[in-house]
Amino acid sequence: MRMATAQVVRTAAALFLTAFVLQTFHEVEHVAQVYQRLWLGVGPQSARGILFFLDLEWNHFLFNTGYFLLLAAISFFIFFHPAFTFIRSRRMALKLFVAGFLLQAYHVVEHTVRMGQFFNTNCTPCPGILGWYIDIAYLHFVFNTLTWLLPLAVAPAFLAILRQSSQK
Repeated sequence: MRMATAQVVRTAAALFLTAFVLQTFHEVEHVAQVYQRLWLGVGPQSARGILFFLDLEWNHFLFNTGYFLLLAAISFFIFFHPAFTFIRSRRMALKLFVAGFLLQAYHVVEHTVRMGQFFNTNCTPCPGILGWYIDIAYLHFVFNTLTWLLPLAVAPAFLAILRQSSQK
């Protein structure tokens, strides 16, 4: 593998690891919110997670948009760089990654709507679109769990490519 290609693989792997670590911390916050709702009996407006002072609409919007952009960058590498043909050949893993990416795109739409609601009514948390019908602590726990786990389907292929690029 050429030096430039090895650098591209390392860059894509670093983006993938960054996305995974950031989403892991985000997931912990949503697990805490579900714990507060189910086991502590806290109401939907009060289940704010561990870092409750960060449970702000604009913070969620920025975080979820940033995570979406990381997944978009990773998608660009996977679909358009020749070094990632191996991932493209893993059809099920690729489909799961794309499903997570598309779900995260919708998640950003939810948070964009929530930002509009926040600017209009100063609500925190705001219901978004589906939050009118589904408890938002559970809804966003599901969003974050799926957008955290589904992209991991390509992790073994990423590791294989990274291993291959470091051997050459």
